Amino acid sequence: MAAAEDIANFDDIIDVRAPSEFAEDCIPGALNFPALGNDQRREIGALYKRDPFAARLKGAGMVAENLAAYLRAEFAAKPPTWRPLVYCWRGGQRSGAVVEVLRRVGWQAQQLDGGYKTYRQYVVAAIAETAPQKQWTLIAGKTGAGKTALLNELAKQGAATLDLEALANHRGSVFGAMGAQPSQRRFESLLWESMKKLPDNKPIFVESEGRKIGALHIPSPLLTSMRASPRAILITAPAAARAEHIQKEYAAHIKDEQLFAAAVGKIENYTGKTRASKWLTMHRNGEITELLMDMLKNFYDIGYEKSLRANYPAAQESPPQEITPADNNSITDTATKLMARFGA
Repeated sequence: MAAAEDIANFDDIIDVRAPSEFAEDCIPGALNFPALGNDQRREIGALYKRDPFAARLKGAGMVAENLAAYLRAEFAAKPPTWRPLVYCWRGGQRSGAVVEVLRRVGWQAQQLDGGYKTYRQYVVAAIAETAPQKQWTLIAGKTGAGKTALLNELAKQGAATLDLEALANHRGSVFGAMGAQPSQRRFESLLWESMKKLPDNKPIFVESEGRKIGALHIPSPLLTSMRASPRAILITAPAAARAEHIQKEYAAHIKDEQLFAAAVGKIENYTGKTRASKWLTMHRNGEITELLMDMLKNFYDIGYEKSLRANYPAAQESPPQEITPADNNSITDTATKLMARFGA
């Protein structure tokens, strides 16, 4: 048996759960070779309720057939020294059966103790333990100020960064959808995979996010550690420059009438129907710059200032750094200054 802490010591990570289980979350880098497919798993589960022995007998035959196919195909090219780590949901019969056969062949296969369930507990605990140890350095600024562009430039210049929005596949605003978001479990697995690579003794730049990014929640221990950090920078930009940047960054949502209307619909309860209707009319009339300026003034800026006061006091106390979000030179120069200021 191997512990979750030993995952990096293996050549491959083999997830033998059904594809539907694998799709919700898996150990990053794992390969899915199901001991039972989705339909097979449902069939055996239903049979087990009526006749456990018959279910085990039929399930064993299915597992043997599936494993035989893998041995003839994908596993056939593996060298005699191959060391795979195999896991299922609880580290039970599915992964145990696969490990037994692989070891009989001569490979140094091991089973993950407790399976995915234990790995999941490990991820949650590891994030909670590690988050307070990091030197989080917050990049704060109103919507459209160029926080993400600045974070990317800092990474390009060699700074340690954590891009929560990239991990969540969402930019954080109602226009921020970038496609399907991962499950909450998958998000946290990817988050831990990124966090464990970050240094303990260097500033780590991260955006001053709210509690949620799209539909996903930032784990409380991480969010608490970020909000308690004394290291922060507040970047500022004129409203017109921010509107220009938003128009460029969220062009797909802003140009498409249906996408724009759907986004406005998500915040109508907060803005009121009158203002939301006004924005839709301005959009139809092509008054995009004026529309974005109004949205910033009467919705986004109000909410952000309130959140900043409540959650990121260090950013409020930080001397502001003006930036031009649509100007690459401004982004580059600001990143260089921050690297020097925080010793990154």
